[in-house]
Amino acid sequence: MRYSIEKRSGKRPRGYLLTFFLVAFMALFSAGCGSSDNDFVSTTTGNTATTGDLVFLFTTGQAVNVPVATTTLDFDFFDTSNSNVFFGSQAYANTVTVVGVPVAATRVVITARGPGGVPLATIESSVAVVAGGVANIDLSGAVVILVTLDSLTVLPNPVNLSLDGGPTSVQLTVSGNFSNGDVVALGDATGGTATYTGFDTSIVSVTSGGLITEAIALGAADRYGGSTSVDVAYTLNGATVNELDVPVNVAGTAGTLTAEPAAL
Repeated sequence: MRYSIEKRSGKRPRGYLLTFFLVAFMALFSAGCGSSDNDFVSTTTGNTATTGDLVFLFTTGQAVNVPVATTTLDFDFFDTSNSNVFFGSQAYANTVTVVGVPVAATRVVITARGPGGVPLATIESSVAVVAGGVANIDLSGAVVILVTLDSLTVLPNPVNLSLDGGPTSVQLTVSGNFSNGDVVALGDATGGTATYTGFDTSIVSVTSGGLITEAIALGAADRYGGSTSVDVAYTLNGATVNELDVPVNVAGTAGTLTAEPAAL
């Protein structure tokens, strides 16, 4: 299977999200997570001797318009054996407090996500949980890694249709494989655009939504069906990723065997 990635110049439909998180995270790194003047009040929330609260202070970029309602932060906590011991997800805010983190947690991976759960950037840091208390996390030495869409997975692959009793249409589904290891179903909710090209229109038709339908005119001459392929592309944040030559096979009709009487 062949993949190609095409970087497109020009205006990026959701580039402001990435710009925002770069500004936000970099501002955080320069400021650190010590005492805050941003009207933050820390309160305990019933921690036990085996859990504590962790406070992450994020600073928004000045004069940057971001869709806060569709931006989330996922917090994955790991212990010394790299086992996931806790997960939390919250809407983006200047200050985020993650409650009830086990004291076994020693590391956190924070993933910023846009619409549809698309990962935008990650940041990793060590953590120290205070049993029964609250601790601020210093992210001044952490590094922000932008997440990219690396490849596509298209299903079904190959596509098999039939002129004689089998399926005559199939809906393609497209998932994105991202550089941080995430696999996310792509569609209208993720803010990108899918395109389908390269197929023989005398054999199949393909809608803008990825519905493939056989297009062979029924008749004795067409009983054998035919084969073609579809190129699938998805554009996200100004970059286009292609999966080329998804095979599409249309099986022909069974035909009729005619027995002639033997000549006497």
